[in-house]
Amino acid sequence: MFAFIPLLLSLFVVIVVTGILSSLVQFWHLPKSIDIPRDPSQSSEFLQSSVSRTLSYLTSWTSFRVSLANGYEEYSKRGKAFMVPLASLAPQVIVPPEHIVWLLNQPKTIVSQREALFEDTAFKYLFPSFDFESDAASGMARRQLAHNQLGRLQKDIFEELRSRVDENMGVEEGVWRTINLYSAFDDIFSKTGYRIYFGAELISDKRFIANLRRLSKWTTLGVVLIGQLTPLILRKPLGSILRIPISYYTRKFMQSWLPLLLDCQKNMRSEKFEDAIQKSNAPTMTTWFAEIISKPIPGGESMESALLNVITLIIGSSDVKVAACLGLFINTLTIPAAVSYLPELRSEACRTLSTDSAYNTSEPFAEMPLMEAFMRESMRWSPLKANMPSRIVVAEQGVMLPDGTHVPKNTVLASPSECVSRDERFYDEPHVFNPYRFLERNPIDGGWVLKPGCHVTSASDTFLFFGLGKSVCPGRFFVARLMMTFMAYVVTHYEFEVVGEAGGGHHVGYVNVPQVLMKARFRRRMQTE
Repeated sequence: MFAFIPLLLSLFVVIVVTGILSSLVQFWHLPKSIDIPRDPSQSSEFLQSSVSRTLSYLTSWTSFRVSLANGYEEYSKRGKAFMVPLASLAPQVIVPPEHIVWLLNQPKTIVSQREALFEDTAFKYLFPSFDFESDAASGMARRQLAHNQLGRLQKDIFEELRSRVDENMGVEEGVWRTINLYSAFDDIFSKTGYRIYFGAELISDKRFIANLRRLSKWTTLGVVLIGQLTPLILRKPLGSILRIPISYYTRKFMQSWLPLLLDCQKNMRSEKFEDAIQKSNAPTMTTWFAEIISKPIPGGESMESALLNVITLIIGSSDVKVAACLGLFINTLTIPAAVSYLPELRSEACRTLSTDSAYNTSEPFAEMPLMEAFMRESMRWSPLKANMPSRIVVAEQGVMLPDGTHVPKNTVLASPSECVSRDERFYDEPHVFNPYRFLERNPIDGGWVLKPGCHVTSASDTFLFFGLGKSVCPGRFFVARLMMTFMAYVVTHYEFEVVGEAGGGHHVGYVNVPQVLMKARFRRRMQTE
């Protein structure tokens, strides 16, 4: 990785210089038709100047949340929209919480969620042949993973996760082991996901895993560098550079995966898909995808686009799983209220999952309200993004906001999800981490139960961790199950504590990045504990 530092520093300088020059020559202008307030810490006249646009570009890297919080207090709480800068130099309008449902209900001919997504992730530059308007095949496979087969996958999930945890955190009782949390979580959750996507046999191929990890790392670099830090004028040429290693490792990945996929597809032709699934002890996304592409794909999606959809799904979901689970565990380690809550989590997990075999079925996880409430509060406290859901106006005539404000084409529309999660109108004492926030007492036996609509996977316009509406993340059930399985196993089998300074996370654009240098030490608990 260190060999790439000179290249990355050069790219960083080029991005900054180009951002400044593009602002000075007035490459970008705030649309004249947007007659709404800007960030209240900056005057309208100031934002209209070239110097201001340069500063907006530079400060969007470091003070985006300050601008967002200022605007939310000044305008969103009064039902007004406002603007904050994006590093891309594209105009962004932040709509107030009461407009979220309206935004989600707009037809895709007016605003596009997928175009915003693939601009944010830079996939349109890293995978130019990708048809981001068609995802029927991968969508069908995701829905299988989310609903139909998750229970049957639980045994595989636990088997791989336990193996990864034991290898990283140690199995010798009473002996402390110090690890880098990010490296360990990347190994644990990426490989557990790969097991579900490709099966145990393929992930035992070290060359395959090495190529997949390199593809993932290069793509992640592109997502952060281009999607979060680069002006629009530079995205295409920079994407062309990063596409070289990405294309290379995509081909290497396909050389291993495609034969398995085609072989699975061939077997499907000889018997009904349902019969093949029943004979499989561990159906994977490869199994479902093979069945899907054996027939005409809805919407006329091409095979190449379908395969790219699956690749980007695998890469993107791996990063999300790692970030979400790492953020949850860091909160467990560092927030005093979470540390105090840990004995209750451990007691519930020990009671519900008394043996390792109990982890192999889904039923016990439905009986862990303390764990679910803790996870939901952690997600409220540490959302992955500061602004979502995000849309881009695609209608030629623009769109009229509910308050009568006209927003022109190519403007980004988003909601301040992070600010919503800290709004006293929606949460009591929102700046306090309260593990009991989503719990209430059962009137029959006095035990803790989840409040209605407060499951960790339940989305609402005040809990946007997984999105909302038709665009809500279909993989949230899988992510939640991974998190619950991991937390239950670790709290029942290990003692743990932070090593050195806890520190805070990082902010790259509007994405929260957990502390990647944090270390912790783990000790296997005695069987009698």
